[in-house]
Amino acid sequence: MPVYIDGLSIRFFRGVGPELQVMGPFKEFNFFVGANNSGKSTVLDFIHRYLSTDAERQRRQVEPLDRYNGTTSGPLFFGVGIPVERAVQNALSSMGRDYTERRYKDSLSKIFTAISDNGWLWLQKPERHEESKLIDKVDANSLRTLISQQDWYDLWNALTNTTGGDLRNHWIPQSIAKIVGAQKIVFPAIRFIPTNRQIGKKAESFDDFSGRGLIDRLAELQSPDHDRRADLILFGKINSFLQTVTGREQARIEIPHNREHILVHMDNKVLPLSNLGTGIHEVIMIAAFCTISEEQIVCIEEPESHLHPLLQRKLVAYLQSQTTNQYFIATHSAAFIDTPNAAIFHVTNDGNQTRIRESVLRSERFAICADLGIRASDIVQSNFVIWVEGPSDRIYLRYWIAAVAPHLHEGTHYSIMFYGGRLLSHLTANDDEVTEFIKLRSLNQNLCIVMDSDKANSRSAINDTKKRIQTEFDQGRSKAWVTKGREIENYVDYVVLQDAVKAIYSKRYHSAPANNSYAHALHFWPVSPNGKRGRKLEESVDKVRIARHVATLPAKLDVLDLKKHVRDLVDRIEKANM
Repeated sequence: MPVYIDGLSIRFFRGVGPELQVMGPFKEFNFFVGANNSGKSTVLDFIHRYLSTDAERQRRQVEPLDRYNGTTSGPLFFGVGIPVERAVQNALSSMGRDYTERRYKDSLSKIFTAISDNGWLWLQKPERHEESKLIDKVDANSLRTLISQQDWYDLWNALTNTTGGDLRNHWIPQSIAKIVGAQKIVFPAIRFIPTNRQIGKKAESFDDFSGRGLIDRLAELQSPDHDRRADLILFGKINSFLQTVTGREQARIEIPHNREHILVHMDNKVLPLSNLGTGIHEVIMIAAFCTISEEQIVCIEEPESHLHPLLQRKLVAYLQSQTTNQYFIATHSAAFIDTPNAAIFHVTNDGNQTRIRESVLRSERFAICADLGIRASDIVQSNFVIWVEGPSDRIYLRYWIAAVAPHLHEGTHYSIMFYGGRLLSHLTANDDEVTEFIKLRSLNQNLCIVMDSDKANSRSAINDTKKRIQTEFDQGRSKAWVTKGREIENYVDYVVLQDAVKAIYSKRYHSAPANNSYAHALHFWPVSPNGKRGRKLEESVDKVRIARHVATLPAKLDVLDLKKHVRDLVDRIEKANM
């Protein structure tokens, strides 16, 4: 999927005040997540109203409601960001010669790095037929020694096809103008799907994505003219999505000749789409809008309205695999924050200004959840919950489930949640925290808890806390999985695991200890200064890095009782999703 907008900076727009909000790098999917009234729709409003190709008039005349009305105010300001690497390629492409990259790439990289801000080139979006310009002026004197005078001259000569001139007045400023002007800021069509969506009546114009005119547009896709036969593919995609969200392989939509309804064929019945419930109605409408749009920028306002978290995730999975747009989505649903390969921006407002920050670390995404008020309802709404101790356990569980059932996906068919090692290792069986954790089972019985046995040998027993958890959870539809070996890492083929440790700690690694299902499988013998084996086992190992490395390799399930448990877990997840 393409990325049309790489970065954006905004000041003095709606809730954004004097503190410049810098956003990027944008990805194919960009979620703006925040509590009500935080300003999470600010970026979407700006993009679809001020960046579209027909928005020059609006940029000159800012609407009163779009102005920031704080104690310190000013005119609307914005910049479009381009990564330095792309800026270099754009400049080279504009020069259009076979030898250009080899000869000028190094000089261009140095120049763009010097005039960039943390690897980003910030530009004003030009009016039509104008070249791009830098937001900040460049001091030519500061660039004099960046590359040699001969390199400045050669670059200027190649860019302008001119000779003569001098460094300060011609070579530097004209070269900068040319390479910046080569950054073409041209966006495709920008579409906006509002919060209030309702399929309209026939014969309405399809001017926006509110739902008006959708029936007629779908009718065109269903029965295209001879020169639009490719539209049938789009119609087929929408039907495929309907089958996914309803769980009915034969389900399909049809537009009747009178175009009064969108009809759904399902379970040997034909019903209007509205009869399937508001959630299905909403999600099909959004999917249709996004399928009709091809290679465009689509802004979606609160797609979670009336949608169960499972439908939200299925919608995103469909948009990722079956559409070709770049998406900017405002939401107050936490279901989106684990979307693979998406940029998540946390939007907050302290009463004075809206602030927008990308959330990269998992701890930051937990802060979003707290801000959104994640409650027990999230456990209730998941089809199947797997409780694990920490991040490395999550990696292994996803890896093993995918090996047996690649069609099952975290976030859609099951959720993985952390309980933390302290709960089972450092608390007694009767502690209140253990009791409260057990009560979570009443919220959703489709669950599995995975626990390290922590046994030192085959004759050891698990502690009383784990025994209580096992007894309580091994009932009904729940599953308690206590590892047969000491820890979850003992389920990984020992040679594979130690090879991963060696790959991560190649400079410190000497050899592996003897294999033992009840030993710490990640420990290794370090190399001593004289090149021989060290005297003390290395115990400080990054579990997550090792797990990520192992998960890139083919899974081996014939270790201890791993295959039995994984297959049982997969069966339970599949039943919970029926």
